[in-house]
Amino acid sequence: MNLHYLILTSGNDLQESAVADLVRSRTGARLVRVEVPRKASAKLEPDAVCVRADRPDELYCMLASASRACCVAVSAPSVAPTLEFLAEHPGTANDFALIICTATPREGSQQSAVGTLAKLASMGVDPTRIGVVYTRTPRDASVEQTFKQLAGYLANGPFAAICREAVLKDSTAFERARELQLPIADVLSGQVRFESALEGARQAGEPEELLHALARKLLAQRALTGCRVDIDKALDMLRVPHIPQQELPPAVSVTSTPPQPHAVVLDGGVALDETSPPNSEPLPA
Repeated sequence: MNLHYLILTSGNDLQESAVADLVRSRTGARLVRVEVPRKASAKLEPDAVCVRADRPDELYCMLASASRACCVAVSAPSVAPTLEFLAEHPGTANDFALIICTATPREGSQQSAVGTLAKLASMGVDPTRIGVVYTRTPRDASVEQTFKQLAGYLANGPFAAICREAVLKDSTAFERARELQLPIADVLSGQVRFESALEGARQAGEPEELLHALARKLLAQRALTGCRVDIDKALDMLRVPHIPQQELPPAVSVTSTPPQPHAVVLDGGVALDETSPPNSEPLPA
């Protein structure tokens, strides 16, 4: 298979969910979200694919036939069925180039991450394919201090060699990016530059409302850039490769009215593409 990445989250923290975007900023991988069926509408990122957690077979077949690398972000409620599927099909977990577990300092998050790692260990997953990202780490504290339960398990368990330096310091930059619907991966890869967009809009005589909105996005972009050192170090520690810019997918245009996501939703093996209404129910029960 292509170089696919599997991200197993331990909660619904925005910094955790952004890890997929950080990986994509280097690799240009297509985003695949694994979610539990729900009735509420969900907005998907452009070029995203959403797969039901109760159809892991569809996920695997899609990855096996994909023409480019994919970054699979598994929501916390979807981790258990995903791990169950991997356990029932020995060797499947090792088809991923890298499996990343994320955690926050919250006790429940650390417990979930430990449970996920224990399950991967029971499957005999190659330790060199496992990585852990420690999110929301206070700037004045170490991983050992902040993640005592998780760090203790790693120090004494089968994954003792896993790096403890893939750290994302606590920051509001990710919340700001989500609030303003910034394409985090494209911003970090340099494919979207709001400074240029703001200047272009100013020269074109666009209304102040648009200039104000672009200025807010520029500030959010700069806040993300302020996390660049932490992000780059974390990705380096995870051994996420750099894909040359010329090999990445085309840049996303920055417009006054962002285009509706052209997401694909897999429901029982049926692809629902951009012809579906943007606010339709992508994961029916």
